[in-house]
Amino acid sequence: MGANKDPESHESRDRKRSIERAESRVEARTRELDLIQALGRRAAEARTPVELFRAVVEELQRGEGLDAALVALRVEGNPELRLYVSRPIADGCAAELFDFRNHLIGRR
Repeated sequence: MGANKDPESHESRDRKRSIERAESRVEARTRELDLIQALGRRAAEARTPVELFRAVVEELQRGEGLDAALVALRVEGNPELRLYVSRPIADGCAAELFDFRNHLIGRR
């Protein structure tokens, strides 16, 4: 009697794990789609590139925990890197990012 119950129990556990993995994948994909939808809404509301980048960083912070983004662009033909933050970052991190920014655009 115990031998019959054991395989059923094993199959039942396997099915339960499989269902849990599938539910986890669905939840993760739902979060991704929600983030993409929020990004689209915020992008549509932006009136300038600065507003767009700020909105994107804010949404990515909410959805993915992103605290800062460094954006490379050209302004009047000159290369520029801009740092957008979604919340305050440690002074040491800000200084490192600023130094990295200067290195990338050839400023010392």
